[in-house]
Amino acid sequence: MRSRGFHFGSAYLSRLAPGTTIASHHGPTNARARCHLGIRVPTRGAAAGGAGGVSPACVLKVADESTTWREGEALLFDDSFEHHAEYRKRDDAECEGEGGGGGRSRVGPTRVVLVVDLWHPRLTRADRDALGVMYPADEEDWREDESWRDSDFEVVD
Repeated sequence: MRSRGFHFGSAYLSRLAPGTTIASHHGPTNARARCHLGIRVPTRGAAAGGAGGVSPACVLKVADESTTWREGEALLFDDSFEHHAEYRKRDDAECEGEGGGGGRSRVGPTRVVLVVDLWHPRLTRADRDALGVMYPADEEDWREDESWRDSDFEVVD
């Protein structure tokens, strides 16, 4: 998948296993907004100290703010800010939501998030045109097809 006329666009499923981290990184430009849609988001049982409820197993930190995904809900952020994701592994708590019988597992299910890149909402048409010139998908597409100017990202075979 790529965007027509602009090679920073993408859509993919991001999987994160328990006890792993996606290292801190940032996007190449603030021309895009990154959308994360929670598909499968594990939680943990009662928080330490007997507070009850569930605590997040997976955390996304963007700049100095931490947040968590929720299944069926979207997060939108500017990925030009440094960010990282972590699936916390706690030996003293069991993960909920493991498939196959509804039991608990210390291994836990994989976190799955749909990641989609969108034009930053404050970009003007002139901004989009300039980005298309600076970062064309490839020379042939740029010369023959300028329909991308009137649309957002789309799938191209």
